[in-house]
Amino acid sequence: MAITRERFDKLAGDGKIASAVFIKKDGSLRKMVFRTKVTKGVTGEGMRYNPSDYGLRTVFDMQKRAFRMINLETVVSIRAKGDLHVV
Repeated sequence: MAITRERFDKLAGDGKIASAVFIKKDGSLRKMVFRTKVTKGVTGEGMRYNPSDYGLRTVFDMQKRAFRMINLETVVSIRAKGDLHVV
């Protein structure tokens, strides 16, 4: 079952630190600590594609200090604002 972009943004899209567990392309689980609404390092050039068209959400990975994508189709759980939300 997939999570919608609207629900994801409601749970963890406020720019505060959150974490998500999701299934990577190779089938393994990954836990990512991330933030949304990060603008540092953004050049304003934009992407060559729209991540929403592919069910992706752009986040800033706090551990790797880089922008990453989370596939909303494979999210297992989200921990934000002190609450655990299982999808």
